[in-house]
Amino acid sequence: MRDSSVYNNSQPISDASADVLQPEKSRRTKVDTISAEIITDLSSFKNLETEWDNLLEKTEGTIYSSFNWIFGWWKHFGENAFRTLSIVVLRKNGRVICIAPLYIGETRILNFSLQKRLRLMGDGASIYGSWGYRDTYGRSDFLDILCDVDAEDEVVKPLFEAIQQLVNDNRIDHLNFEHINDRSFVKRKLYPLLDTNKELTSTIRETDVCPTIHLNNDFDAYLMELSSSSRRKLRTSLKAETKKDGYEVSEVTDPEEVDNEIDILIQMHQSRWNDLGYPGAFFDTRFEHFIKEFAQIAQKKGQLWFKIAKDKKGHCATRLAFKYKGRYYDYLTSFDYDSPSSKYRPGIGLLTHMIKDAFENDGRTVELLRGDEAYKFDLTSDVHKNWSWKVSFNKERNKLLTILTDTVSLLTFTVLKEATLFQVQKNLHNSLKALLEYPRVRYEILKYKYQDD
Repeated sequence: MRDSSVYNNSQPISDASADVLQPEKSRRTKVDTISAEIITDLSSFKNLETEWDNLLEKTEGTIYSSFNWIFGWWKHFGENAFRTLSIVVLRKNGRVICIAPLYIGETRILNFSLQKRLRLMGDGASIYGSWGYRDTYGRSDFLDILCDVDAEDEVVKPLFEAIQQLVNDNRIDHLNFEHINDRSFVKRKLYPLLDTNKELTSTIRETDVCPTIHLNNDFDAYLMELSSSSRRKLRTSLKAETKKDGYEVSEVTDPEEVDNEIDILIQMHQSRWNDLGYPGAFFDTRFEHFIKEFAQIAQKKGQLWFKIAKDKKGHCATRLAFKYKGRYYDYLTSFDYDSPSSKYRPGIGLLTHMIKDAFENDGRTVELLRGDEAYKFDLTSDVHKNWSWKVSFNKERNKLLTILTDTVSLLTFTVLKEATLFQVQKNLHNSLKALLEYPRVRYEILKYKYQDD
């Protein structure tokens, strides 16, 4: 396999100064040209690091679009015999102006290919992708294509041409993009272009709400914007640090402490969710390796916010976030329901610390990420949405194979989900007791789900 596949490497894929492709002779005389390259191997991917992060600085991209996040995701979650790197890199006069971190995922039965999908790296691909099983929730809250903000309008058509070429060369059936936010380049620019293309079938659906705290004025002014009950909760959680039965807050700054404190976070997180019958985020040990690796990198770059709360019993809460370009991403939290200080809600206390720190360090926003938990709406009324977008390229082939693939996917998902839930009980109890506990816990989960709905 070649190090990379190049389309129009010596000549531009499109003229940046025109809306349509020009004749060959005309294109050769232009100075401002856009060329497209497709990266398909790990070495070429790694060599993009400097250009990748330089481009990210010129975009509205998030921490989840950083090179280390995407490269780490591919290393721990993505790399698989049924997936192929297909990173689209657009250059204007040799300078990178757009990177689309894509891969091709394939569903196969034996040697027969049922379906090929073009997806964004960082989404929820599982190790069972070959059978169509896709954990779409994933570990990345926002995904996007990186594009220089000054080149967005001129790059969207050449980008589509490169994607179309990739689709044709690999007989890709669908484009499936998860976690695209209202603010993303994909939602603002690429989606409108493809959605109006009559030759394609484009569907989009809302998947998550993402509350955001905008940091205007100062912390005290922010508190006054909240309801009296919300303001009282935050102040009470802060005052708990001065009480004998309260807690103390400290920051994790030593690189050697980061892994140890993440271990404690994992233990509390898993204990809480396992007690409820759920596997928890760290049931998949790949996530532990991924988050420890990225946290160490973020700590060295000044992008890690990590604080812990302790009371007389020990750890009662932890909160881990990432910082990038003035945005604080409230990524992971855990707490002990049975701690002596639980009545003061130390988890909320740590979040209050984060909001204060963001104000004091000229932060722009605190991103509360995906989810409609009530406490988030106590803190903000500003909400963005995440979307799942699907584009079908091969209508005739897709009709039957899509039905077959979706059936295989649903069956695989159901079997693996139930096997995982049973394994949770087996880990907590012996095999015999697990057989008794699984039906009870499964009933409680279903009852809670339908009550919530």
